Amino acid sequence: GEDPNLPIKYEYWPYNSQNEELFYQAVDVGIVPSTSNLFDFGKTPVKALQHFSYGKTVISSPKGAATEFITPQTAILVSGSDWESAFEAIQSGAINLEELARSAFLLQRSRYSAEVTGGRIVEILRVLSKR
Repeated sequence: GEDPNLPIKYEYWPYNSQNEELFYQAVDVGIVPSTSNLFDFGKTPVKALQHFSYGKTVISSPKGAATEFITPQTAILVSGSDWESAFEAIQSGAINLEELARSAFLLQRSRYSAEVTGGRIVEILRVLSKR
């Protein structure tokens, strides 16, 4: 993506697959905007889950499948273009980032971890092999 030129202190990291892990370790809060185009419908859930798996809080305007797990219990939700309110709430300490990150991480681990999905895939393959 492009540098968003936000009115707050931030560090812009252009996408680079070689430093992706370093990026997720370094960020405090993941910013995951979403539009109504098909690319965002696919990208938003993946990016949010990546942030969740690193124990990071997400600010998002989720759409589509992402609304199943980007909820008020797991993320800071933005409606429309009101991103400024989300950043102000973070800066003022009105939002417990650690609690949100923990809830998101636990949700991600309980639904989407390799242990869980691997077991589901094995079970599906067992059922299919008996047909």
